[in-house]
Amino acid sequence: PTNSPTKAPTSSPTKAPTSSPTKAPTNSPTKTPTSSPTKAPTNSPTSIPTKAPTPIPTEPPTAAAEPQGPNCCSSNYRDCMLFQFCNRNESSCGGCGGVWINSNTNCPRNGIPRFGSCTNRRNACCRPATCVDVNPY
Repeated sequence: PTNSPTKAPTSSPTKAPTSSPTKAPTNSPTKTPTSSPTKAPTNSPTSIPTKAPTPIPTEPPTAAAEPQGPNCCSSNYRDCMLFQFCNRNESSCGGCGGVWINSNTNCPRNGIPRFGSCTNRRNACCRPATCVDVNPY
């Protein structure tokens, strides 16, 4: 170690390696490749495809189930459906997922409805239902 600083190996400041400022490599600004703004592909807004709102196609069901005559709509081959619309005719009944029955002749008074248990009463099912042995034991 020494007590005083040593001399720098080169004198300071050194010269710059190139002259300043240098020329730019290209002319600025360059031409724009396309004109701006470009046209939109479609006109906006477009018209809507359908009218809204649409009316309700059928009347709402009612709780009264008074079929005309002995015929009615049933989902279990025994009881008439509760919706008056379903009991109007066979076509309306089909729209309700039911079966058009004659309530006087389709099922005996104590007949077994569709999906009912027919244990020991194999011939009591309401037509066209039939008893099926699910577990005979």
